[in-house]
Amino acid sequence: MKLYNETVRSTISELDSSRPFLLSSPTNGIESEKEGGVAQNPGDELFGDIHFYNEHANLWADNTYMVPRCSSEYGVQSFPRKETMLKWLNGTDWGYTSEQMKRRQHHPGGYYAQLAMIFSHFKIPSECGGVIDAECKYVKKPAFMDRFVYLSQFHQAITYQVQTEHYRRWRGRLDQYGKGHTMCALYWQLNDLWAAPTWSTIDYELSWKPAHYFARRFFAPVILSMYLSETRLLQMFVVSDLVEPIFNATVVLEMFSWFDSFTPIYSVNKTITIPPEISTEIVMDQATKHMLRDKNSATYVLRGKILSRNGAQIGYDAVYLPDKLFKVAEENFGSAWVEKLKKINDSSYELEIRAEKIAPLVYMELPLGLYGWFSDNAFMMTEPRRTVTLTLLRIPTFQLSKQDIAICSLRNCGMLNNATFGSN
Repeated sequence: MKLYNETVRSTISELDSSRPFLLSSPTNGIESEKEGGVAQNPGDELFGDIHFYNEHANLWADNTYMVPRCSSEYGVQSFPRKETMLKWLNGTDWGYTSEQMKRRQHHPGGYYAQLAMIFSHFKIPSECGGVIDAECKYVKKPAFMDRFVYLSQFHQAITYQVQTEHYRRWRGRLDQYGKGHTMCALYWQLNDLWAAPTWSTIDYELSWKPAHYFARRFFAPVILSMYLSETRLLQMFVVSDLVEPIFNATVVLEMFSWFDSFTPIYSVNKTITIPPEISTEIVMDQATKHMLRDKNSATYVLRGKILSRNGAQIGYDAVYLPDKLFKVAEENFGSAWVEKLKKINDSSYELEIRAEKIAPLVYMELPLGLYGWFSDNAFMMTEPRRTVTLTLLRIPTFQLSKQDIAICSLRNCGMLNNATFGSN
C-alpha cells in the first residue's frame, strides 16, 4: 500500500502529470481517494469498477449480476478444442480425471465447479445415473471429455453473452437505488499462453471458441437484448453505440417450439426509434411479456431481430434459449450440415448450411493448422438454410472441400461420430 500510494504515485505524477493513476482494480475511484486509497468496500456498485466471479450462481440468469458503473473483469472457464489439447497431451491422458488433465487446471475449485455449472444447464450423461461427480466412471472416459469440451465452451459463451448484455443494458439508466450508468464491460480473457482450461475465448493454437463468435455479436454496435425478469416476464431492450438515431426501425419477435420445425408459433412486430449512445427498453404488450411465464419454457425458443426502414437487418439475431436445456430430449434438436462450399478466392469460401429442424448451438471447426474465421458461427439454426463465409488467415496448400469443415449441434457435438462432414 505504501509503495503504490506514495512512491509509485508520486513518481508517475512527476514524470507525467497528465496520466491517470489508479491504486487498484477494482477501485471506488474518487471515493477510494477520500478513504485514503483503499475503500472499506472496494467493490461498491455505486463507484468505480468491480470484478465479478461467482461459480455458485446461475450464470445464465440476468438477476445474478451486479449493476456497477464499470465491470472491468469477469469470466468463466472453458476447455480448448480437443485437437489443441492433444497437441500437448498424450492420447492416454484425454480424460477429465487424468493426472495430466488435473495438472492443467490451475483454478482452485475449478475441477468440481466445471461439472456443477455445466450440468445445471445441460443433460447429465445417462451413464452417470442422473448424478454428476468425479465418482462416475464415465467421467474418466475419453467419450465424456469429447462432449464436455463442447458443453463447457457453450456454457462459457452463453454466460458471457448474458453478463455482457446485462451491463450494456444498464448504459444510460439508473435504478431506484442509484445503481446503473454502466459504461464498461471487459471480460477476462482474450487468448491463452498454454493449452488448458482457461477463461479465454481464443485458445493457444488460435482456434476461436464459441464465446469469441458470441462476443462479436453481443458487442455489435446495435443489439437487441432479451431476458426473463425474476417474475419470468419477458424484457426487451435495444442498445446502440451509434452517434445518430435510427428512425422507423422494426423489431420482430418470434417464438419457436422444438416440435414445430421452422414455423413460428407466435410473432409480433413493433416499430421503434433507436436513440443513439444509450440503452432503451422496448415496451411490449402484456401478452408478449407473459408469453413464457406460465409455460414450460424449456420447450420454446425466442428469436428477435431489428430491421431498418428498407427491410435490411441491423446487427445479428437475438436468441433467448431455455435455461434448462436438459429438460429437452436431444432427439428433438435438429442436426446441421454443410450442403455446399464454393471458393470465392484463395483465402475465402462461401458455405451453405442446412438443417432439417431447429438446431441449437451449431458449431463449425477447421482442421488444426488452418487459421481463419467464419462470418458467423456458434449460432442457432432457426431457418432451414443459412449462408456464411470463411476467411482464411493463411492460404492453404490445397483447395478446401466441404469434407474439411466439421459441423455439429447440441444434438450430436462431441458424441461418437459426432461431427458431420459435408452433406448428410
